[in-house]
Amino acid sequence: CFSQAVPSPSPARLKFHLLLAPSKKMTTRGIKMLILALAMIVYVDGFGALLTPEIGRMGARSSTRLHGFPRAIHKEFTVEKATPEVMESLGVRRWPTWGTEGSDKYKTGIKSPLKYYDVNELSYIIKGKMEITPKETGIPVLVQAGDFVTFPDGFACHWFVIEPVTKHYYLYD
Repeated sequence: CFSQAVPSPSPARLKFHLLLAPSKKMTTRGIKMLILALAMIVYVDGFGALLTPEIGRMGARSSTRLHGFPRAIHKEFTVEKATPEVMESLGVRRWPTWGTEGSDKYKTGIKSPLKYYDVNELSYIIKGKMEITPKETGIPVLVQAGDFVTFPDGFACHWFVIEPVTKHYYLYD
């Protein structure tokens, strides 16, 4: 038996970055987004260990600050250079990774079929180079290693892969 009362965790030690209450009628897309959102919860336990969405893995101990979590940075198609500060604040290195190598749809030197985004996506280009040509303007935009790219829901474009691309990506509503 403990003779000392266990204090309640302070708000600085216990944070929930997302609270969800699912509706009774959920579409398949809604369920997918709910699962994604739940995976993005960041919780710091009473001992200061950072728990991340990575199953079975504990992050670095930190009682003073939380490491970054994903969020939207633009609402329209945008390409911009990433800074270390923004990458840290978004937790980019914990995002899933995807690449064009081995893809039947995105081959180096060949214009892709028109791609329609049915969800918002923020990507960080790890390596490679490509041109994104929005259907709306028809003007190619160069995207390369070190860039953040925002693809909004409903955006349509062609990809022209110049060098095989590898990227971290985050999908959101």
